[in-house]
Amino acid sequence: MASTNTVRKGLPSAVQDGNDAPNWGGRYGEQIVQVNTYPKTALAEEGCYFVATNPTPGTGLAATTSITNYVTTAGAVGVFFLLSNTETSTTNTGKRVYMDYMRVRLISQAPTSATVWYITIALDNSTIRYTSGGTAITPVNVNGDYSKASVVTMYAGALTTAIPGNVRLITNVLVRAQIPVVMDQYMLTFGSVEGGGADTTSASVQNRIFGAPPVVIAPQWNMAVSMWGTSNAAAPQWEFDIGWWEK
Repeated sequence: MASTNTVRKGLPSAVQDGNDAPNWGGRYGEQIVQVNTYPKTALAEEGCYFVATNPTPGTGLAATTSITNYVTTAGAVGVFFLLSNTETSTTNTGKRVYMDYMRVRLISQAPTSATVWYITIALDNSTIRYTSGGTAITPVNVNGDYSKASVVTMYAGALTTAIPGNVRLITNVLVRAQIPVVMDQYMLTFGSVEGGGADTTSASVQNRIFGAPPVVIAPQWNMAVSMWGTSNAAAPQWEFDIGWWEK
């Protein structure tokens, strides 16, 4: 191990296990030590934090019409978000994607006839998961000093997807116990058990926060997010923003 720090504001290159790496330091000689829970400003300073949003504020993306259950069959429709880690290396040098939060807002066309509303999240390692439909979303780095691109490819909207392999169901969150209302906003915070907001059965507009398990999208893995409701008979339109970091 080197006895002096290598000054780097950005994230250094990864080093394979068993090899020496220089100490990582700041420009004033202080040593930077990685901890398990980074403050988000530190992640942003490193150029590791990314967000993705719907392309036009005030204009939502439509989901597939009449999604009434969660399915993973070949050619299935119902996935609204698909995030894929495109890193080719599956060794420790390949970046992992650590999910932070996901926020969706029903901008128009409330689901009709729905008696409940769920957000379901699953991981899979299908090489080709996206088939067609929806809109390609380009993540952006929140640090203006960096032009570093994300390792994530993302699609949102009315997607058709291939049958997933090695599916890991992560969570199935009940966000509404009745028909969602236009301007409802739901937020999932990954790695948090805290939650709050108004009663899910209320007919008024709601802003709700839900805890979700931590999620790591490994190289060549996908995260699929489905939104559905029993007896739903419409194609709701959603605004969204999603945040994560890559290390």
